[in-house]
Amino acid sequence: FEELVREHPSYPQGVANLALVLAEAGDANGKRRATELAEAFVRQNPNLAEGRAIYGYTLLKAGRAVDAERAARSAVG
Repeated sequence: FEELVREHPSYPQGVANLALVLAEAGDANGKRRATELAEAFVRQNPNLAEGRAIYGYTLLKAGRAVDAERAARSAVG
């Protein structure tokens, strides 16, 4: 996914999938980058609930439960 996002940074599915992979990576830098990518995904697709859900998930994996809940709620409401 790194190469895909590097070559096509506005391809939303590539950005979303890379964010999910990095959220699972385990290290703090990966989790930080995951939230940044997910946030970019939301900016590129503000009306897409999937983006907000992914953003919430990356926040949760980064230990930001309150922010994750807010993002998740915005995905469904």
